[in-house]
Amino acid sequence: MASIELRPLGVNDEDRLLRWRNMSEVARHMFTEHTISAEEHHAWFIAALGDTTRRYWIIVVDGNPSGLVNLYDIDRVNKRAKWAFYVADPDVRGK
Repeated sequence: MASIELRPLGVNDEDRLLRWRNMSEVARHMFTEHTISAEEHHAWFIAALGDTTRRYWIIVVDGNPSGLVNLYDIDRVNKRAKWAFYVADPDVRGK
């Protein structure tokens, strides 16, 4: 049985997320369909880390970062949010 955990997104995840976001298997399910530049990604990443209406976690499977989970449009007053995720590691997809 696989060990699965969620760990908070950290500053050391920036390059990994850029690679993941530009993978065709991930990008086709995202709002952004073009290849994301390092500059565009950096601006998004810094904004994401500081935005209290969004929260991100890295999906870690058997000790390996494998994907991303997030809550967005967090509404603390009405206690609701939207969510999304992707599994970037092809060895983990479908399990």
